[in-house]
Amino acid sequence: MMLLALAVCKKFAGAATPSTSAQVGVSGSPNPGFSPINGTVYLGIPIDGSSVDTKIDVQISGTDYPYSSRFYCPNSYPIDWNVAGYSTFTTTLGVPDNASGATGATITMTFSDQNGKVLSVNKTAIGQPATVHIPLSGVDRLVISCNRTANNGGGYNFVALGNAAVS
Repeated sequence: MMLLALAVCKKFAGAATPSTSAQVGVSGSPNPGFSPINGTVYLGIPIDGSSVDTKIDVQISGTDYPYSSRFYCPNSYPIDWNVAGYSTFTTTLGVPDNASGATGATITMTFSDQNGKVLSVNKTAIGQPATVHIPLSGVDRLVISCNRTANNGGGYNFVALGNAAVS
């Protein structure tokens, strides 16, 4: 038995190490840039973009969305997620009920692919959530940019992707 184990170790000693994107960390969880395709998956940490809270609980128009992404709007840089291999993106776009500076503000969210092709443009405001459903055929990166118009003197406020998921 010991000789068999030694022979197996020698056989694989010179084998190539898997690439970093496919390696599993010490905790046994996948690399954040790698998401296996298993049904519906809530959005995690974006590939590019900053100041995004992910998988957090938000209330939009009195409805609870426990697996949401939240960020400031307008955003300085587009935010993008790796969605390669998935067929659909769904979310409820809205302004969280507790967002400051939201009264009188209108949010315009643009969803594009990695090449800048616009997939969807949606508007929302406090108390006016929007359901978003985007086919992802040929899309490797889902890129989100956000603009805000308001006459309330505020410059920014939170916007949320309620239970944003790919499947």
